[in-house]
Amino acid sequence: MVNNITFYILYIMNIHVLLYILYKPGKYSNIGFQCKKVSMSDLKQDWEEYTRAFTFLADILNTPPNANITRKNKELFCGSDNPPMEINSHVGYQAIAAFFQDNMNVSIEKLVQDLAVDWTRLFRGVSQRYGPPPPYEGVYRKKDEVGAEIILEVKRIYSEHGLSISDEGRDRFDYLGYELDFMKYLSEHIALAIERGQKKEEENYRDAFCRFISQHLSTWVGDFCAQAAKYTKTPFYSGVLMLLEDTIVNATAICNP
Repeated sequence: MVNNITFYILYIMNIHVLLYILYKPGKYSNIGFQCKKVSMSDLKQDWEEYTRAFTFLADILNTPPNANITRKNKELFCGSDNPPMEINSHVGYQAIAAFFQDNMNVSIEKLVQDLAVDWTRLFRGVSQRYGPPPPYEGVYRKKDEVGAEIILEVKRIYSEHGLSISDEGRDRFDYLGYELDFMKYLSEHIALAIERGQKKEEENYRDAFCRFISQHLSTWVGDFCAQAAKYTKTPFYSGVLMLLEDTIVNATAICNP
């Protein structure tokens, strides 16, 4: 049922996270193995790992760097419990690990400062000379670089699932961080439906997952990553962009086996 599974092991907040990327290797990965059958428990675990993967990526986009996050990421990519070498061979992982290794003796405060500057440059759309256009779906998909109808469409989709942006939210509904958060929500509910044996609910959430990633994220994230890569000043975010692009490519592939 599942072929060419590419996987990465992450340790996020001291939780062992196995991120399965299904069906085919991504653009920046070169790892794969064959598996003929997947049990219900394995299928549930696949979606749980997608939940954690999208949580990790959404948190990067939605939360400016701070000392706590930076320490945990440093331990994640350079700690004593690092994943085996075949997992580390992913180019994005290597870029992030290299950033922390090269700055092993730099203070957390200085790392936070450098990462915060790059985070602002890549994700806030300060100016065309300073960084890429901001990661809003409408900006990348519409000629007017606004995409008001896309904002309304994404808002409608969130509302259909009883979701809204919190009062603390500071971004448009089509902000990449929010769209990644929505994918986390859907994959989480797919796993829960599998656990409960709720076949109809599983199908509904999976259909929503596939529609959103095929009609929204997969249509523009590659373009954003390509443009943002031109402006990165830290290997950390270069690696994040590669992991992000591979995750979207491979998550899209599970909907088109």
